[in-house]
Amino acid sequence: MLVIAVGCAISPLWFGFYDLSVWGPIALVMLAALLAVLVGGGQLPSWPSQLVLAGLVGLAAGSWLSRSWADASDQALIAADRWILYAATFGVLAATVRGRRAALWFPGAIATGAMAVAGYILVRLGFGDAREMFIGTRLNQPLGYVNGQASYLLLGVWPLVAFAERARVAVSAAMVSGGTALVCLTVMSQSRGIALAGAAGVLAIVTLVPGRVRRAWILVVMAAWVAVAIDPLLEVSRHPVAGLPRVDALHGAARATALSALGAGITWAILQLLAATAAGGGVRARRALTVVPRAGLGLLGLLAVAATVAAAPRITDTTRSQYDAFVHLRSPGTGARFFSGGGHRYDYWRIAWGEFRERPGSGVGAGNYTRDYYLRRRTAENIRQPHSLPLQVLAELGLAGAAALALVLAGLTAGLWRTVGAARLDRDARTLAVGAGGMVVCWFVQTSVDWIHLLPGLTGAALGAGAMLTAVPRPHAATRVGRPLRLAATGLGAALLAGSALAVARPLLVEHDLSRGRKQLRSNPGVASAHARSARSLEPDSLAAHYLEAAAEARVDNYDGARAVLLEATRSQPRAFVPWALLGDLSTRRGDLAGARAYYLRAARLNPREPSLRALARRPPAPTSPPTSGTTR
Repeated sequence: MLVIAVGCAISPLWFGFYDLSVWGPIALVMLAALLAVLVGGGQLPSWPSQLVLAGLVGLAAGSWLSRSWADASDQALIAADRWILYAATFGVLAATVRGRRAALWFPGAIATGAMAVAGYILVRLGFGDAREMFIGTRLNQPLGYVNGQASYLLLGVWPLVAFAERARVAVSAAMVSGGTALVCLTVMSQSRGIALAGAAGVLAIVTLVPGRVRRAWILVVMAAWVAVAIDPLLEVSRHPVAGLPRVDALHGAARATALSALGAGITWAILQLLAATAAGGGVRARRALTVVPRAGLGLLGLLAVAATVAAAPRITDTTRSQYDAFVHLRSPGTGARFFSGGGHRYDYWRIAWGEFRERPGSGVGAGNYTRDYYLRRRTAENIRQPHSLPLQVLAELGLAGAAALALVLAGLTAGLWRTVGAARLDRDARTLAVGAGGMVVCWFVQTSVDWIHLLPGLTGAALGAGAMLTAVPRPHAATRVGRPLRLAATGLGAALLAGSALAVARPLLVEHDLSRGRKQLRSNPGVASAHARSARSLEPDSLAAHYLEAAAEARVDNYDGARAVLLEATRSQPRAFVPWALLGDLSTRRGDLAGARAYYLRAARLNPREPSLRALARRPPAPTSPPTSGTTR
């Protein structure tokens, strides 16, 4: 369990394990671990865990079956393999965690990793030039994706809040200080999805889990000190130089973050000492300890309601204008983005919903959202998924996929609800409900408006937290099952895991061949072509293998061979525009401008929002000498 938690905690160093070359081997290791657990007789997961596992297996099976109708069957297989990784990881954790006390180690490890990353970021921001850590004026590193980086930091906040509730004064103050620093750094991401996820987490965890007053005051202290630092934090996005933050603004943000974190820790320590003093006093002091915190929260709530009512007309106008910006795809502009509705999400979601409505039963196939995206988009954004887990599942797997996802959510919800029920009497359950429950809620809300589910490091952390929520503090209930039935179940499970391992290994071998071929393309095109053919023999629908082989053939002036490979790619995936564009490039290099114009026109019809294709279709470039860099784009 701890090894998996540490792996998720360090995942920002490898882009959240996004690349197949990283998560593919991890999937094989997790399948082997699950087999060992199965053979060794791990504990029987609780029924909420079984629901989650059934849903994950259903998503993997549906993705694999969709290869039969998906345009890009190789992408469907990769999507299936990713769900296999998630199912295996969840299965290992659910079958091995021994009670709630042990389960606390998982969110604790995630919080420790987040704090280490936060410390690294603060050192970089506070000393020297850290502008390379930003994309535009938004914090992007070390993970390498703005919203993913923000999600990782937010996942670490809730375990810190959970442990702050139960720790002694000094440790509790340190936890509050760390959580405040994480929130401050998250603000620098300017992620609107994180704002939604954070609000949902606060609403769910404060409302559901007992111990609300103490938790609410922890959050109030953190929010107050983040508010103190807000101006220096937002200064990072103001008055950029060459599109990047000013170095002095970064130094100021680092100082504000450190001071606010320190201030939050000291404030919380003082409040705890006052509470301890009151608890040791007379009857009046103890009564005040009960009444004053609740009254203070009530007063803050009334002030918030009054401020909302007073600002209601402005809030209404802002909401209308931002909704208008959302549906009309206006730019969110510069500066603070948290309350901006601009951007391109509406276009992504509109196309996903359209794909679902056209094929509600089966969807377009896992990983095949782009089948219609480039044809129907209203922007120039090049994306591969609709930035929403529920909409991606609906578009790609239809109602069957939605039912599988519903099982996952039902299991996680049931696990949280059971843990909340036990939290009234069990301190470990309360800590787990806050720490792990907050992680799960925040992850799901954000991945409903983004593609966090495609980052295995972050999704593994969330699913691991879910497995901890559904932990069963009792021995394996299946030990009383008869030996023949146990052996049969083990044999069937081993066969399924072996098949899953083969499914994962296949795209890994394809990627290995492609990587070797690309390295040989310049120096030895013949070897590169052989590697491409090997990849195609494993995965006939791989466009990347077609492109590599065509480039290798073009390098040795075998234009007929290169053309044949690209035409085969167009038959393999008829809606893909890139093969037609590459055919246009190839014809241009041969001096066949009429043929090039026809190919570019075909590509432009499949991707009408790409201005370069329209320009090439109108006037192909002048013929050049045989290529020296291949035909890849």
